[in-house]
Amino acid sequence: MEKYHQKTRKPKKRKTATPGPSGINTCHDCGDVVDARNPLVEEPLPEVPEDTVQETPRQEDNETIQENYLFPIIHLHWKMYQESLLQKVNDECEGKITVAGDARHDSMGHNAKYGAYSVLCSDIAKIIHFSLVQRNQADSSNAMEYVGFKNCMEFLLEENGLPISTFVSDRHTSICSHMKKELKDIKHYFDLWHLKKKIRKVLVKLAKEKNCEVLKTWIKPCENHLYWSAMSTQSGKGDIIWAKFKSFLSHVVNKHDGLDEPLFNKCGHGQIRDRTWLEKGSVAHDKMVAELTKASLIRGIKQASPLYQTSGLEGFHSVVNFFAPKMIAFSYVGMYCRHILAILHFNSNAYRDIKYKPDGTEQVRVSYPKFKYGEATVRNVRVAKKFGKT
Repeated sequence: MEKYHQKTRKPKKRKTATPGPSGINTCHDCGDVVDARNPLVEEPLPEVPEDTVQETPRQEDNETIQENYLFPIIHLHWKMYQESLLQKVNDECEGKITVAGDARHDSMGHNAKYGAYSVLCSDIAKIIHFSLVQRNQADSSNAMEYVGFKNCMEFLLEENGLPISTFVSDRHTSICSHMKKELKDIKHYFDLWHLKKKIRKVLVKLAKEKNCEVLKTWIKPCENHLYWSAMSTQSGKGDIIWAKFKSFLSHVVNKHDGLDEPLFNKCGHGQIRDRTWLEKGSVAHDKMVAELTKASLIRGIKQASPLYQTSGLEGFHSVVNFFAPKMIAFSYVGMYCRHILAILHFNSNAYRDIKYKPDGTEQVRVSYPKFKYGEATVRNVRVAKKFGKT
């Protein structure tokens, strides 16, 4: 154990300042000029016995405690907690379980060392499993998401026999291919936020081109229409979702009925106020139609999730950033255990009760979430978070 001794010091005399000419303070002993607003005053230091020894724990001791005690305890607690959680899912979901999956990498770039794929049970709003993948277990950093997805599905379906009926994810190509070939019996939906993000990216790029500046005012309405098209189709039928969304291409040119889609040939809104409409056949409208009717985007919109999304996982990833910041490197076991702690914290505090005022009304607050690009959002105020057992 490394030791260090604190040296003994003799008490120093206290320097005092007296006002000099023109209000300038000078020291009694040395005559130095002292600022009147911040007089130089040194208190005598207390004497420290020579035999006083202070010991500081070495880094090796902390690592030994972590490896021998802390990490095993966290892992054993997680296994017991997860077993009871999966039993709760089986009991409450009655044979039809909806889960959502998404990945988080430990780096803000494309050279991540670890990738953690987490699975959220949408029916009870809790994280039920995760898989931590290291870079050398996959072909590339981006491929870690697919490896983590396979590990999670094998654990939930084969090892535990969960009756998963619906799976919600982003449009990862390898995951989509695996769902079509290996897991045909599970209904696969795409998260609406990821689709909306793609549409915004396309329209923002178009709005910067010549003669297409008018499209900027239609970006937000297009995003809202995508949400309405999916959320108003509880059956999840892709053809109806696409027919509803396609009506937006006629809506922007002020045509609201007699559409060419038999499944949805009329806009669903009532009387609306006048606005700046696009001209049919204009450069802006033609480019919008060409981008929004690409085959890959059509397939994605037809698979848009009508009910559950991956937004809970996005919130969980924000929690993980507190336990495992991306600017700090951790060992594999350290990252694994920090992910467990983040899950335990998230499951205990997500969807807390709403706070109420003395008169019985709900407390609300205004926030500016990043995913809304600075737009204000009114949210309920929740009760305080819990840290550990209460």
